[in-house]
Amino acid sequence: MNSSCPKSEVRSQKPGVRNPTREDGGDRSDLPLPLSGEAVEEVEEENAGAGAGKSENFRFPRATFTEDLRQTRLWILPALALLLTLGLAFQAFSQGPIPIVVHFREGHGIKPGDAVKFRGIDVGKVSTALLSTDLQEIILCLEIESGLTSLVSQGSSFWIVHPRAGLYGVQGLETIIGPRYIGVSPGQGSFQPEFIGLEEAPIQENPAGGLEIVLQADFRGSLRPGAPVHYRQVPIGSVVSVGLAPDSVSVEIRVWIEPRFVGLIRESTRFWNASGLVLDFGLLKGFSFDMESIQTLLAGGICLATPDNSGNPVTHGHRFTLCAKPELDWLAWHPALWLGDSLLPAGASLPATIRIQASWTDKRLGGLWQEARLRRGWALPLPGGLVCPADLCSIPGDPGRKPALQALGRSLKIPTTPVWASTQLAMLPDASLPNPWPMKGLRRPASPEDCCAVGDPLIPPIPLQANRLRPAPDGTWLVDSALGLPVAWHGAVVMSRGDGKVLGMLIAKPGEPVRVALYDGP
Repeated sequence: MNSSCPKSEVRSQKPGVRNPTREDGGDRSDLPLPLSGEAVEEVEEENAGAGAGKSENFRFPRATFTEDLRQTRLWILPALALLLTLGLAFQAFSQGPIPIVVHFREGHGIKPGDAVKFRGIDVGKVSTALLSTDLQEIILCLEIESGLTSLVSQGSSFWIVHPRAGLYGVQGLETIIGPRYIGVSPGQGSFQPEFIGLEEAPIQENPAGGLEIVLQADFRGSLRPGAPVHYRQVPIGSVVSVGLAPDSVSVEIRVWIEPRFVGLIRESTRFWNASGLVLDFGLLKGFSFDMESIQTLLAGGICLATPDNSGNPVTHGHRFTLCAKPELDWLAWHPALWLGDSLLPAGASLPATIRIQASWTDKRLGGLWQEARLRRGWALPLPGGLVCPADLCSIPGDPGRKPALQALGRSLKIPTTPVWASTQLAMLPDASLPNPWPMKGLRRPASPEDCCAVGDPLIPPIPLQANRLRPAPDGTWLVDSALGLPVAWHGAVVMSRGDGKVLGMLIAKPGEPVRVALYDGP
């Protein structure tokens, strides 16, 4: 008797799983169950080992259920999608406009949609303009562009720009035809969502390096903040504030002097009120009037003079007396006071550079006609002579000839061998030069450093940062071409911003990169 079970009686069932039933209620254990991929492979291996035709040794498969790992990880996709959505929403929120509220006493015609400007550039807009509940102020809701957090920090100022006529001209002229806008000045500190608007633009802080002094007067006159301060009718500063002294005995005027004119203020300096108009009438000389300027007539002004024996420079807060009018001998004072600059250390003066010109003639067409040539530059007087660019002492293409040099209204002699000369600079001996620069004020630097170029004494120096200078193989410094220094600065003196000493000169030739020829004297 065969021990094998009939095929119809074999049931393959996973523990804990009930067999399916027929539609008529009978048992469906004789129906084949679906097999997974691993079960199919198991069946194929068993069939191959059992051999065809040997049904008595045939082993029926057992169903094996396995979990699909790929289906169990599908939850990662919606999680990643959720994180991406949250990240995009946060980025959109963080890059959106910054809302703030500003309170003004008057609206001056401002309306929603008007711009918020900083240095003439739109940085936001007015989203809402409405009255307060007590009708005492205007509330403006502004939207500032994202990233400009310094414009909405503690200390920021807001004001409405509108047409305004004053003693110094018309302000906000562009708003006569165009719309009003909100002006803003940045502050420092943390974010602030609410501000009190100003009635007019704030007074800008004076830059570092200037001098602030106090003048005491019996009466204010027509002086007001912003009034000019003149030296020989050249503006050198302005009035910062005017008011009564704490004890009400006098009027105190706070004055700020620009950095480059600080050297004019000495202990013996005299100040007088230049406000108003002086009238004079005589039968023989007729009618005459005198005033410093139209601006001083309308807004007031202050003049000053320093004697030949000027005394020592003063420091911040020094007090002077403001006289009603000048004495006659004050107008005759002519001291020599060398001016400095804010780019240089305090107390450092600027050199008295000299304009120098080299002239010669070039023969054309075999000598049939001649062409006059000129080359100009700056020179620095020293105790032993005049230092200038070496190319002013020779003629291009003809080193055997010498050009004619002129400076200080006279001709200069070019020696066969200058006192000292490098590839770029030369020194011409001359003991009669005025205001020579001291030799102790010269220094040869080891590497590029922050400096400034001094050319025309009437033009402010040009700053030259160390990262704009690059050492060249010939011992000079190449100046970054992005600065665009013109040929007119050929021979300008290069001074260190660290100690105020002269390091060399600019060499600016047409068609060549600008260089700094370093001092290489005896």
